[in-house]
Amino acid sequence: MASFAEEISYFKGQTRQMRTLLKTNMVYAFVLPVIELFVGAYIIRHSGQFSLVMIYQLAQGTGIPITFLANGYLLRHWPISRIYAFGMILSGSSMLVMMLLGNLTIIGVAAAGLTMGMAYGFFWANRVSLALVSTNDSNRNYYYGLETLFFTTASITMPVLGGMLIAMSSKYGWFWGNVKGPYFFLRELY
Repeated sequence: MASFAEEISYFKGQTRQMRTLLKTNMVYAFVLPVIELFVGAYIIRHSGQFSLVMIYQLAQGTGIPITFLANGYLLRHWPISRIYAFGMILSGSSMLVMMLLGNLTIIGVAAAGLTMGMAYGFFWANRVSLALVSTNDSNRNYYYGLETLFFTTASITMPVLGGMLIAMSSKYGWFWGNVKGPYFFLRELY
């Protein structure tokens, strides 16, 4: 426990900008795998077509470079922190777009995937710049190490917990008593 207290103390000794960026990245790290899991599972459960998941992923991959290009233009007009925050908000919007579709069509799934790809692009393009601005040579390795810890831990634990939620809600009749309930519960949260 003493080591943990020392780690907390060391974290509190960092600049406010760095602590804020690490906290927002931690939240994003734990939310992102849940969004990915639920969107993929949602597509498969509602359509039964694995090809729609591939279309979603392809559109998502297309949105990233498009957004990187647009990001350079937007940085001339808006602060980097707002574009970064917009990318995080857009991640949740992608899932919302998907769940509002009455019928999962190729165009609707591709639009949701493109939206998610744009969210990734805005987040990752600006995260690196914000990390360079909020850290210095003496604490940059600490920052990236802690951020990697967050993303690695979240990438392992959150899909397991999300899958357990989906399975248990189906088994025990949680969230309106059907297997689609957790998806609609998450839609209501957003």
